Amino acid sequence: MKERRKTRILFISKHVVHDKVAMAGNQLFNYYLTRFCSDSAFDVGYLIVHKNDSSYQQMHEKFRDDAQDFSIFLPKILRLFTYAYYNSFLRLLFSCLRPDWYYLDPVYAWYHRRGLRKIKAAGWEPDVVVFEWTEMLFLLPYYTRLFPSSYRIATEHDVCFVKLGRQYGKNKILKLLFLPAFRRRELSLIDRLNLVLVLSADDKTRLKDSGIHPDKIMLLSPYYSRRNQSQLSVKPEVVFFGAMNRAENQEAVDWFVNKVFLPFNLSSQLRFVIMGAGLPSKKKEDLERHRNIICTGFVEKPEEYFETALCMVVPLLFGGGIKIKVLEAMSCGVPVLTNQIGIEGIGANPGIDYLHCESPEDYRDGLISLLEDRDLARHIGEKGRKLMENRFSYENSYLDYRGNILHSVGTGQTLINN
Repeated sequence: MKERRKTRILFISKHVVHDKVAMAGNQLFNYYLTRFCSDSAFDVGYLIVHKNDSSYQQMHEKFRDDAQDFSIFLPKILRLFTYAYYNSFLRLLFSCLRPDWYYLDPVYAWYHRRGLRKIKAAGWEPDVVVFEWTEMLFLLPYYTRLFPSSYRIATEHDVCFVKLGRQYGKNKILKLLFLPAFRRRELSLIDRLNLVLVLSADDKTRLKDSGIHPDKIMLLSPYYSRRNQSQLSVKPEVVFFGAMNRAENQEAVDWFVNKVFLPFNLSSQLRFVIMGAGLPSKKKEDLERHRNIICTGFVEKPEEYFETALCMVVPLLFGGGIKIKVLEAMSCGVPVLTNQIGIEGIGANPGIDYLHCESPEDYRDGLISLLEDRDLARHIGEKGRKLMENRFSYENSYLDYRGNILHSVGTGQTLINN
């Protein structure tokens, strides 16, 4: 009997991934890429524009026996341009001219197109393509010209027009020149996909309400460090956890310190521990001048803090999509205090699985209630932990993802089990 050919699946990403990668979205990509590479039904390839640094070498070494590496090296002089581009007014200026360029500047776009031509020249025709992160979605028109018959998927880690609306919605110029154009562009490209993967039920609803057919939308469980442990002895410590080089995390910490921790003199009762790499040294110095504020920098085992923390606060002011930090804290049995942005897409019940807080007074009252009633803290922490066990299984999510692809490529139809 003739052996059936493996399904060729190509992943296109702007980000290098491996087992030690830090950012939550990249950990998700690393998990699902690893699963496809170990699955005998698939022949896997990936395209990344890289620096040829140690991080890329770790990725190449990890997947070299299980995937075809079509990646393209980006010269240092051009990396200097892209760094200046993403860290200056140029990004918003160019984006007002063409919304694609907010997430995929002309240099990265050109090099990714070069990588796609390399794949075409090699005769490696993908049956399936996965555009990982929204920025890669902007390659869809060019990709389709080269490979018109591929089954087309995108992983929307965030529905970006929502995230950008929160970030820039108060800027009148951007609200007029950039945000509507970006929203139209993102939705028009999603509509050309066979399948869009989202990480939260809220994002699924947003896309449906924006005109995307529900049969095209599939929920994908985010990857997180699932510990499923109860807390040990609890200290009077409040933690914040996240990549501290990200603006949304810095602003959340500033808001909490200046609106809650200092004005209500909570430092006399609690210690605020900020975990995460990338905090600018000047900001670290400013924070640690205050009593009982500690900035740890990178923490290899955050669960060691979660095991003894009274709670975690997630007072985000902007951002989109599901928050991995919330899933990780809940899986450790840590009570979470957060707002509508922080709990988005998780489906948790306020007052039962977590404490819902919007105003400074909400956070103050929530912290004092947990500090004074340890039984309440244990109850909320345990409810949150059980929610994670029951609702967020990325193992089952992979099986649904895999099954959708194999069924759809074989029949031209879509099968989604949500």
